Amino acid sequence: YFRIQIRAILQASHDQKVDIVLPMISGVGDILALRAIIQQEREKLLSADVSVGNPSIGVMVELPSAVMTANEIARHIDFMCLGTNDLVQYMLAVDRDNESVADWYQTLHPAVISAIRDVISAGNNANIPVSICGEIAGSAFYVPLLLGLGARELSMNFISIQQIRHLISSITLSDAMQLTDSICVCEISEQIETILRDYYLQNWSHLFPQGLLSAKYP
Repeated sequence: YFRIQIRAILQASHDQKVDIVLPMISGVGDILALRAIIQQEREKLLSADVSVGNPSIGVMVELPSAVMTANEIARHIDFMCLGTNDLVQYMLAVDRDNESVADWYQTLHPAVISAIRDVISAGNNANIPVSICGEIAGSAFYVPLLLGLGARELSMNFISIQQIRHLISSITLSDAMQLTDSICVCEISEQIETILRDYYLQNWSHLFPQGLLSAKYP
């Protein structure tokens, strides 16, 4: 099925911009293997006199191994998408759909925050864009933190766009960076959540939906 999909994408990209996002990448080896398949299918289509395009190739970073080799991965692709939902699940070994272990699914775990920072840094080092995907990208509670970590592209449900756009236009990047710096010494997610919530209440409470800052899980 992968080869069928690749052939369809290559043909569709002939006269329009199309990107290929490779999921569940564990390291450079996966990228090289998949690029080889893409090239094989390209050559087959060209030999059959079928017009093809040249889609950009990126990866979905969602495995701990991809985070740890993000700098190496970034040298072989055109862009990165950071899949935060799966990343939290795999980093913390917690099924996000299992209510019995919901308390262990911690988006603000220090390891998760470090991973986000590292992937964004790897993208910057390679001069390629990094898009933050997942629920946190469309959540007002997390967006200032993401901006402070260096995120500049957020992928979200269209319903969230207006609210997030208003939030971003109403705060300064320097404040977001200072806020993010203030949590670097935190060792547990509860400390980070408290710092963020207190700051929002004191400085930006008018920018958040009613009830959000009093909720247990933002």
